[in-house]
Amino acid sequence: EIVRESNGKYNSVGTADSHYVRREDAEYQRVLLCSSLGRTLPGVMNDLNNGKDVPLGTFFISNNYHIPTCEEMEQLHLPEELQNAVKIAELCEEYDLSSSPKIPKFNCPDKKTELEYLTDLCRIGWKNLIAKLVYEQPKLKQTYIDRIKKELDIIDKAGLSSYFLIVQDIISFCKNNGWIVGVGRGSSAGCLISYLIGITGIDPIKYGLLFSRFYNSARIGTL
Repeated sequence: EIVRESNGKYNSVGTADSHYVRREDAEYQRVLLCSSLGRTLPGVMNDLNNGKDVPLGTFFISNNYHIPTCEEMEQLHLPEELQNAVKIAELCEEYDLSSSPKIPKFNCPDKKTELEYLTDLCRIGWKNLIAKLVYEQPKLKQTYIDRIKKELDIIDKAGLSSYFLIVQDIISFCKNNGWIVGVGRGSSAGCLISYLIGITGIDPIKYGLLFSRFYNSARIGTL
């Protein structure tokens, strides 16, 4: 790595291109790469042995993308490069992985709080996505109301209202500027609030998806 200092001078820094922990883990990474490439490992190795170009081919012929030991780093880099790496490490601020999330604030219109604005967006989503459904199937109305209240309560207590507003703003921008946006994936599909404000395109009530798979009150105050 080449790093430029404040005085304009460029210095080399010793770094490691690590993709797995141990050297013997290279085999497992190759299996994962084959999955992403839609290939079999014997097929990839056969192409490489015949001189054919294979995407990410270097990972199939080298086991050196592990986390190196100090001794290995000393063999690969000059002392000055390793010293520069230590200098950079010493400049990094200490952090605690067990601390509460530090989420940026969202600037809401009309001086509303984040929870108030999030609730307003949910009302709009209700009108556009739910109103007709519960009119035709009135027995579902209370189910949706209870779920919305529960999710908003947990989101508010966890201090995550701004998180939802920020993601909603990004998704809205993409949709309005020609970017292709999917309907959502994984546990996020279990959040009714995300559906109402346009982050996801899946109604979790319709498909019996659980909000607790996405987030629950036991996680409040944690990452």
